[in-house]
Amino acid sequence: SPLLQQPLVTNMEFLSPSSSYLLSWRRCCLLLCVMLLMMMMLSFSDCVVGQATIVVDRSVILHNATSYIISANRNHVPQGETNLAGKLAKYGSIKPAFGQKRKMYRIGHGITDGRTDYSYMTGYHFRDEWGQNGPYPYDDIRNALNEAHTMDAEVIMVVNFGTGSPEEAGALVSYLNNVHDATRINQNLPPFNVKYFELGNEISWSTERGHDQYASTEIVYATRAKLFAA
Repeated sequence: SPLLQQPLVTNMEFLSPSSSYLLSWRRCCLLLCVMLLMMMMLSFSDCVVGQATIVVDRSVILHNATSYIISANRNHVPQGETNLAGKLAKYGSIKPAFGQKRKMYRIGHGITDGRTDYSYMTGYHFRDEWGQNGPYPYDDIRNALNEAHTMDAEVIMVVNFGTGSPEEAGALVSYLNNVHDATRINQNLPPFNVKYFELGNEISWSTERGHDQYASTEIVYATRAKLFAA
């Protein structure tokens, strides 16, 4: 009908011969550019595939692997633990034959800073737990250190970042390593020579006590962490 044909006639008349020619020329240029780009990509791909070679030579050692990839996280106290001696003996029987030839024993986890979803997990303060074997989750730090010694394991110690203080962290390091530390001298203990420390346990997790104050962002965490390094 004329009503259906009219828009088609109008659209045809809107494009003059010169404008139609210009539109066709632009399309040709665009198509040519796309084809050139595809040819360049194919050429580059062939070049990379043709030259890339991976060689694995097991006789060449680039660096030594660390034996600390074998590690366990302490998540118990003596009180109420079933077959603790057997479990420790099982882990202690693992003797790495590479790297440092020792395994790692991580002392501390979520309860170190404390957790907001458990009211009794208020944070671990080692000087408050002398002589304690529980109840879970807090006990005498010497229990964990003696376990590490018995298993001949390297210790990584988690420091209370969320509810502790730099002063408390310094006292912990002194207790572990300083031959003149008064507390350890009174307990007649040799230095434990702990070399690895961790500031907080998963403190980026919102349920860890201290997260909102000290670890809401990377900058906030780093600012407080500097106080522990002083």
